[in-house]
Amino acid sequence: MNKKSKKIILTIVLVAVLGILAKPYFFPNEKAFAVTPKPYQAFKQAMENGQPVFLEFYASW
Repeated sequence: MNKKSKKIILTIVLVAVLGILAKPYFFPNEKAFAVTPKPYQAFKQAMENGQPVFLEFYASW
């Protein structure tokens, strides 16, 4: 690999890292994932509004 391609790769990596680190400062209003206290009501409301629903469940078998 020559010096020019190494510089390009390094620049891309640095921009990506800075973008990831700066995201919370540019988008501070994003809601964090939280457990829904009344899941059936939230599901019903999401279906009525046409919003996507993410279901996560587990079992300890």
